[in-house]
Amino acid sequence: MGTPASVIEPILDFAGVTEDDILVDLGCGDGRVVIEAARIAGCKTIGVELDGALVERAKANIAES
Repeated sequence: MGTPASVIEPILDFAGVTEDDILVDLGCGDGRVVIEAARIAGCKTIGVELDGALVERAKANIAES
């Protein structure tokens, strides 16, 4: 179960993420949080995921974004 898209921006706002930050998402799943953090806040992001299928899905989602 991934992070609902509707809560990503409020979480980033609450955390005060800016373009000067590096966001690390442990267990990043399909990459939706790292993708949105880079898009919304303009920060650098790192996603870490152990499930190979989710890694491939995250790579595809990043390529599409």
